[in-house]
Amino acid sequence: MLWVIPFLSCISYSSGIARPREDFPPYRSCGTDILISDPPADYEINELHDLKDMGYSTTYHHIIFPADTLEKEEIRRFTSKLSKYIVKDVLPEVSEVSDDKFRSMSYLEYYQATKRLYPTYLPNRSSPTAIENILVPSPYRKQLFMNLRTYIQNKDEYSNYLHVYVFDARKKRILYYDFLRYTCDIRDSVSFSLFMNYSLNKLKTTVSDR
Repeated sequence: MLWVIPFLSCISYSSGIARPREDFPPYRSCGTDILISDPPADYEINELHDLKDMGYSTTYHHIIFPADTLEKEEIRRFTSKLSKYIVKDVLPEVSEVSDDKFRSMSYLEYYQATKRLYPTYLPNRSSPTAIENILVPSPYRKQLFMNLRTYIQNKDEYSNYLHVYVFDARKKRILYYDFLRYTCDIRDSVSFSLFMNYSLNKLKTTVSDR
């Protein structure tokens, strides 16, 4: 996994930036010194028995900060690309499927598509329509999807929330759900890699322990 980091950490976040509404905070690395918050399992779902017949679509990244759209898109491409490498490294049995559907999806379209998706929509575990809106056509019975949300408060405080889903693509239901958080600069590839590794290894270990 570590060979990925030097290659991707050299991505420039300043290229193509023009008159941002608000500047991103100066880059600050956490490195390996990160604290991952793994809340109690009240809302976790685990009906997943194995990783067979599974595809991975994307890590959809929503950045809640009034910065220039081009810069946010560049960061989203960075997290998406690095996530693919990490999924492949930690879960080699999971196949990659096309993420073209999400590349053209705006934040508003994503919100409308997922507003009835668990755990936002608590009366039921999820509307089958919301799951169908997220699924990417593929030959696999199960599909891994992650939703990453980044908030920046008080000018320089990052809060990154990750929702990990595994869907049953045929029955349109959730087989696995987990929620984690960490507070480092999202542009730090080392801390992001550690965070993603933790979340995916938790998924892998949980399944193997069943």
